[in-house]
Amino acid sequence: MSCGIGIAISPDDGDNAATLMMNADAAMYRAKGNGRNTFQFYDQSMNATARHALNVENALRHAIERNELELHYQPIVDTASNAMVGVEALLRWRNLAHGWVSPPQVLEIARQAQLIIPIEDWVIRTACRAAAAWRDAGGKRLPVSINLSGTYLRRAELVPTFEGILDEFQLDPGLIEIEVAAATFNDNIELTVNLIRQLCDIGVSFAVDDFGAGYAPLLKLRHLPIRALKIDHAVVKHLTNDSGEKALCGAVIALAHGLQCMAVAKGVSAVPQLIRLRELGCDRYQGDLFCPPVTAEQISRLLKENLIVDA
Repeated sequence: MSCGIGIAISPDDGDNAATLMMNADAAMYRAKGNGRNTFQFYDQSMNATARHALNVENALRHAIERNELELHYQPIVDTASNAMVGVEALLRWRNLAHGWVSPPQVLEIARQAQLIIPIEDWVIRTACRAAAAWRDAGGKRLPVSINLSGTYLRRAELVPTFEGILDEFQLDPGLIEIEVAAATFNDNIELTVNLIRQLCDIGVSFAVDDFGAGYAPLLKLRHLPIRALKIDHAVVKHLTNDSGEKALCGAVIALAHGLQCMAVAKGVSAVPQLIRLRELGCDRYQGDLFCPPVTAEQISRLLKENLIVDA
C-alpha cells in the first residue's frame, strides 16, 4: 500500500476547519500528481492550479456536444514493403479557451471527472464511422486500432455496445482492433480477460499496447487471442545506440512470434531505427518516419495514392 498526504497548517493556511481541509485536499492532489506515496505542504499557488483544473474539467464535460473532440489516425506500416496496412485512432481535444490539450491530460481529467465512458463511446463510434467511410469511398478494407482503458473494458455493456455500433455502420468486426495497455492487466485481470475474450468471439481483434514499458502478466496473456504486441516508444527510441534496448526489442519480437502474433514498433522516427527493426524481424511499425497522426480526410488521400495493402 502507499499513500499521498496533503498538509495544511493553521493559521497561515486557514483559521477554520473547513479552509484547512480544503487546502490540505489541494496539497494532497499535488502529492498524487508528483508520483504518489509522498507528502506535500500547501501553498497558495495550488488554488490557481486547482481552479484551472476545474475549468478544464468543466470544459471537457461539454466537449462532445460542442464538437471539440477529434480523432487523428496514424498509419501502421508493413516493415518489409513499407505499405500502410492499418491505422491507430488517437484522441485530440481542441478547446476554444485552452487550445490543444495533450492526450495524457485529457485522459487524466476524464478519469477524475468520470467521463471515460462517454468519451470512449464517442471514440469507438467515430472510428467505426471513419472505417465505413473509407470502405464506401474506395472499397478498401482499412483496419482501425482503438485504445481503450481498463475502466471501459470492465463495463457490463461492453459487447452489446460494440455489436450495436458495428451493426449501425454495417462494419466487419475484423476491421476493428482493440489496444489495451499492458499495465491494464495488473488490476481486475480475470474480469478484463473474460470481457476481451467475449469481444474476440464477435470478431474484434486485440493488441497489447506499450509492451516493454512495464509489467504484464504473461501467464494470462498467453491464453488470449492476441493479434499484436506493440513495442513501447521508449524501447524504440534508443534502439540504434543501446545494446540493451536492442536486446529487449529483439526479445519482445521473439515473444510475439512465439505467441503467434505480430510485433509492431511504435514511435519510429528515423531510418536507422527501421533498418534495425527489419534486422530483428519486426512485422510492422508506426511513427513520424512514415506519417504523423493525421485527419480522416488525409487518410482518404493516402488511400487514393494506393499506399495501402488490403487487410
